[in-house]
Amino acid sequence: MFGYIRIFKPHLRICEYDTYKSIYCGLCKTLGKSYGIISRFTLSYDFTFLAMLETALKNNEISVKNEPCIAHPFKKTLCAYCDGGFEFTASAAVLTLYHKLCDDKIDKGIKKKIRARFLLPFIKKEYKKAAHQYPELASTIEYEMENQFIIEKE
Repeated sequence: MFGYIRIFKPHLRICEYDTYKSIYCGLCKTLGKSYGIISRFTLSYDFTFLAMLETALKNNEISVKNEPCIAHPFKKTLCAYCDGGFEFTASAAVLTLYHKLCDDKIDKGIKKKIRARFLLPFIKKEYKKAAHQYPELASTIEYEMENQFIIEKE
């Protein structure tokens, strides 16, 4: 479900790669602030791409700050913030994580099932918050996940 988009670092200029990393960090900060620390585990290159796409389509201004990182507490990293924010992307990440965990709960593999059953109660509150904030996105993802379930069943 996740992990389809990857950057090819050799084709990026240094400033492009730094911008990409700063958006990744800014999205991580937004996830933590809006949905708590567990939601930061949803962070992927896929959602970084979505944040970049949203920023470009809305023509948002990006500002960059040097801030401490939760993954590297003794090192400050560049963190991007934009005037429109990364709230939509953060919400999309939480919504898809919830449905991924629901899918893992019914899939084969005991490790996935145990992890899903353990994490679902922690992410349910954040899911409801994101679904309330973006109900159309939540219903679209739910509809598509139901279609995926039907296809997998066949």
